[in-house]
Amino acid sequence: MPRDGFQPVPDPTAERFRAAHNDLFAKWSAAQHRIMAAKEIIAAQEIAITADEAEMNDCVEKANKLDEAAKLLGVFDLLDESQKEPMVAADQDAEELSIKDYVLAHAMAAHPGPTRASVIRDEVRALGHDIHDKTIGMSLYRWSQKGVLRREGKADWYYIPPDERAPGSVQDAFNDAP
Repeated sequence: MPRDGFQPVPDPTAERFRAAHNDLFAKWSAAQHRIMAAKEIIAAQEIAITADEAEMNDCVEKANKLDEAAKLLGVFDLLDESQKEPMVAADQDAEELSIKDYVLAHAMAAHPGPTRASVIRDEVRALGHDIHDKTIGMSLYRWSQKGVLRREGKADWYYIPPDERAPGSVQDAFNDAP
């Protein structure tokens, strides 16, 4: 406060700059939260893909050994007519999101607003997936158990940005992963 006891008249230009800066910071912060959440989904997908690829490669190796053993013994060819091509090792093509990851992506897109299981369920069914009525609600619940979502009231689910999560949430698990 000035010495005379009068407050300075706010400069309208400075106030507009301050408001514009605050708006840009809020947008930047929201984008940063979405990027961090997307990185979490990517890390989870990479872990799942690595495990699936290892299982596929193991199956290919075992099937090839069984087929060779059967041919050596002259028993029969293990590949039936419906399986014209032999099994091949894992391919790293992009896959569709799992229902669990679709639920999280939907909640992230709705952030800072809520999402509801019924809305997500209708979208998933519109994509052609036949799912049980409780699938989406259980996915939302499981994400909440990991500290990624929270429920308010009976039906509203909110995404929790990584910097607002409690210690020990799924964010920490990804940060500790090799």
